[in-house]
Amino acid sequence: MAVETQFKWQRMVYNCYKGWYASNGINSKFPVVIDGDKLVNETREQMEKLCEMLGLDVSNTRYSWDATKSFPNIAYEYFGGTIGRSTGVIRKEESVDAPVLDDEMKKWAEEWDDETASLMRRYTEKAMPDFQFLLARSI
Repeated sequence: MAVETQFKWQRMVYNCYKGWYASNGINSKFPVVIDGDKLVNETREQMEKLCEMLGLDVSNTRYSWDATKSFPNIAYEYFGGTIGRSTGVIRKEESVDAPVLDDEMKKWAEEWDDETASLMRRYTEKAMPDFQFLLARSI
């Protein structure tokens, strides 16, 4: 669980590429960090920024499509059904802010138990510096 709940690896990859550009004398806007919440809730704006950065024609970006009429098997429908039935980006009902850990602890303890809630808090606290580092560099 420790590996899956960290942003350490993503930060290392970011720093590796940033260092490579710098060591080769390239003043670059890369690597690009995309905030998934912004991408979902501000799709057009984020795609316009990304296309501009990459030198791509934004007019080729599709924001809607036809839903899949049928799925090849039950596994595809189970794992990809929501995406397959979508006709565009599925916006979130609420924005995701940094968690208030005391509030989250109560929810986690109710859903699981106090020990699991404490473990989740530790992992969340450990992940936040790397998450904030990457978030500060997102487009």
